[in-house]
Amino acid sequence: MFTPLTASDYAPAIKGKTGELSALAGLAEDGQASHVVPIIELPPPGDRGERAADRVEYFGKVGERIGPVAGRLNGYFLDGRLVTDTLDAESARALVSHLPEDLLPTVVFSSSVPPEGDLFADVGSDGAAVRLRDEDFDGAVDRLVRATAERAGGSHRLDIILDLGTVSPDELRREARAVRSLVSDIPLLDEARSFVLLGGAYPQPLSLDSGQRGRFPRADWILYNAVRGSLPRLPTFGDYGVTGREIPEMKNPRVAPKLVYTTGESWYVGKESKQKGSPETYGRIRKIAADVVALPDYRGKEFSPGDLRIWEYANPEWTENDTTGNATEWIQVAFSHHARLVQEQLSSA
Repeated sequence: MFTPLTASDYAPAIKGKTGELSALAGLAEDGQASHVVPIIELPPPGDRGERAADRVEYFGKVGERIGPVAGRLNGYFLDGRLVTDTLDAESARALVSHLPEDLLPTVVFSSSVPPEGDLFADVGSDGAAVRLRDEDFDGAVDRLVRATAERAGGSHRLDIILDLGTVSPDELRREARAVRSLVSDIPLLDEARSFVLLGGAYPQPLSLDSGQRGRFPRADWILYNAVRGSLPRLPTFGDYGVTGREIPEMKNPRVAPKLVYTTGESWYVGKESKQKGSPETYGRIRKIAADVVALPDYRGKEFSPGDLRIWEYANPEWTENDTTGNATEWIQVAFSHHARLVQEQLSSA
């Protein structure tokens, strides 16, 4: 049974891919994910979405990735906004068949995934959530919220997610005024089961040159703290984890070694160069890790599984796990630390 979210909970919007899901599994295994209720966005199948049989197989495998992690959590959302062109009823059934039977997902609806076309209606969900964007407030918000409440089985089973998109660190005062205005226009807010304020300010490491290190403000977190006490209802914090809101196009599958380390109100980002065909490329993650471990902000290897892995990257001579990982593992490492830190921040807010 889905427990209503509070201001002590954390609702990150993450892609249903290996990196962040593995990080959640590791945190849950260590008892460090009790307040994480993720909004799991189903990743698009790409070329595998052209044939019906391929779609069913693909989404079945997505369910296989999500299922074991979901079973260790206290609740989770499923959002199909990235797969509106490829997810059909048969694929939805294939996905849900791998999810824990005793913990149904809360399905997320929006202007791009309207509740009238619910593909999960015949497989069940625990209530329903509506994800609102700024453009919905031109006239669609009332219809969306009330239709989702009906699908949920009543406003007491409705979760409202206000998605702010990318939050600019240079426009925080204007953003704060906009948030207060938008929230005042949301119907059923007092009656809803949960209210999530979701936003992102993930830095683009591509803006760094190879070999550089930089700090970027966590504008989404700063904004949340600026408005949380002035809203008619105390919201749950949500962000986009350690990746952007959208899935980037991978024109070159060889990724430059980079690591994102979350600190109090900023991200520390390190990037190294990539060299085609060079076996040393991934090994350069050790240089970034050594710089992270040397930071005053580094929380120590006991803080999270991600912090331990960073320490291992930086100290291969002191560990049996002397591999350097890959792009998926670096996301896993970064999100493991990030989710642990955010939970700590929320518990003391």
